[in-house]
Amino acid sequence: MDFSKYQTLVAALKPGGKLNWEPNNTADRVVLFTERIETLQFLREHLQNDLRLKNSQSQCSTARIKTISIFRKRWRNLAPSLLPSAC
Repeated sequence: MDFSKYQTLVAALKPGGKLNWEPNNTADRVVLFTERIETLQFLREHLQNDLRLKNSQSQCSTARIKTISIFRKRWRNLAPSLLPSAC
């Protein structure tokens, strides 16, 4: 498995990276959109670790992921383009 895109994202988010993101500044936020719940869960777990973020700095709750996942399964055939993202 190639993680080069993930490594590029981490490098851009780290201090001094291309995005110049300040995780301790609550007004400075990064929003990531993913197509799959599994990708979102991977990013949440690994970005917290790799960027040394506190739990409060990652705002997508497990309960929210589960609720949206159930919703997506039930309504997938009705309007796939209108399905919500995981967070």
